[in-house]
Amino acid sequence: MAIKIGLIRSINEESVSSEVPNNYPTGSFGVYRYFNVNTKNESLFPFHYLKGELNFGYRAGRFAINNLNQTAVIQTNFVELALIVPLTWEITDHIAANVGLGAGLGLVRSTRASSDITPTPSIQGGDSFKGTFIADYHFLIVGSGNGVIGMRVLIEPSKYSYAEWSVYFGFSIPKSKKKVGKT
Repeated sequence: MAIKIGLIRSINEESVSSEVPNNYPTGSFGVYRYFNVNTKNESLFPFHYLKGELNFGYRAGRFAINNLNQTAVIQTNFVELALIVPLTWEITDHIAANVGLGAGLGLVRSTRASSDITPTPSIQGGDSFKGTFIADYHFLIVGSGNGVIGMRVLIEPSKYSYAEWSVYFGFSIPKSKKKVGKT
């Protein structure tokens, strides 16, 4: 399980007035799993795992919606599946540093726009697919259960693009060891 919180800044090509606040909170929760793909550690690079994530979350951002510099706040709820390829460096026997790049594919479940003008049809609500690019840095703490703490930058390229910076915390439930009974 992982919890992520952060800030979003809209980056669409039309400029948003500097007088208008442009940083909005974002948050999500989800599950992650590491898939060991280099069990023999024979690669030239420190590549051992693929990290898969399934996230449910909320994003908002302020965007310029026309040439008159009128703006709208667009809020979305989403489900996202991400795959990250981390390079791993062991710091100790129980802590590893990971730097990764990846991509995500998501489904926006609801979109709401609020503005002082009537929103244009291009930002009306509805379901849509979206793609994202992800840069990730985190520490993996290995024990009976794993823990992770990290930060990430995520960019969604679209007509209403944004960049998200966030920190996240995650953990996995320790596996129970079966006791062998004497007979």
